[in-house]
Amino acid sequence: MAYLPKLNPTVSGGLGGLPERTTGGLDPSKPKTPAAGTGAYLFTPWVVAQGGIAVWTIENDTFSRVEDAFDVDVSGNVARNGLAISEDGHRLLVSHAGSPNFAEYSRDGDSFTKQRYPDVMPGGGGRGVAISQNYIAALGSSSPTMVVWNRHTKARVPVTGAQPPVTPQGLYISQDEDYIAVFNNTTSPLQFYVPDGNGGFVNKTTSSTNASLNYGTAFAFSADGQIMVGVSDSQIRVMRKDVGAVYFRQVTSVNTGYYIEHIDISPDGETIAVGNRGGRHVYLYKFLNDTLTLLPALSPAIPSGAATVKFSGNSNYLLVYHGASPERLYIFKRLAGDSYTKLTLPYDLYYTASGSDYLFWHQQ
Repeated sequence: MAYLPKLNPTVSGGLGGLPERTTGGLDPSKPKTPAAGTGAYLFTPWVVAQGGIAVWTIENDTFSRVEDAFDVDVSGNVARNGLAISEDGHRLLVSHAGSPNFAEYSRDGDSFTKQRYPDVMPGGGGRGVAISQNYIAALGSSSPTMVVWNRHTKARVPVTGAQPPVTPQGLYISQDEDYIAVFNNTTSPLQFYVPDGNGGFVNKTTSSTNASLNYGTAFAFSADGQIMVGVSDSQIRVMRKDVGAVYFRQVTSVNTGYYIEHIDISPDGETIAVGNRGGRHVYLYKFLNDTLTLLPALSPAIPSGAATVKFSGNSNYLLVYHGASPERLYIFKRLAGDSYTKLTLPYDLYYTASGSDYLFWHQQ
């Protein structure tokens, strides 16, 4: 998830007795107090790590693995299909392939402690997780496909209307908690759930948005929830949140000429990265005034089809997982003038890399 400048108006009333919401998902009367420890992390899927993921600290462009970061050993249940962290860095969510399919950890310094499981969990294997100020959501591969909880009490939040399909591919909660988006690779790839006014969420899927994203394969959202970048085969579509019948309206698009595997938007909202099966394998676009401009190719060239592209929380790093040995994963640092330089990574970061779930966190 990416970060664009936040809007300021307050949405009054709250949801079902929860605190009043502000655009950006934070109560301005409560200052953020991040847990002690490193101010920047990278989380990667890694079957030999205790939590099914490895934790790397980031200092001066150096990535160092945290030994025994988790208090429990679930290394046989590797993280897959989703990682999420709260904006303040206090809570980490992991979507697991096996059972149990969801885990929540609290952070204290560089240590992560597993929290109790909610009473109701999604069915089947994990398919995605998301977190906001007041909510936690998780997806599974069988009924109930999506479960939403109150982040503070772990009580289940009602969700009415059609549930997501049994093969969802990810979800996102806007930080102003105005909607939950669930996506899947079907002819109607997006489903939206909005507050119902009674403390729950109701399905508000719009055909107009989905008409532009037939068989969408990847999505990413700005942190303020106002910009969505989606993929339909080889096309990038940039959409802005609207009101009324069209929940998101397209403002621009471009065709890369190659099937797109993954997409991300930088937290500062300036750059969109796409991973392709052909061509350069990774294309970067400048996004300015609702226009996309192709940027120079990364150097060195990406050796194979890019399954994953991921920007860091401060927009300074771009991770590319491509899977080609020996360096299966590259991390580039952004320099002045929209140029990038490849960093030297530790062996156990680039060689053991696998899967498509990577997550950065930077203290704001």
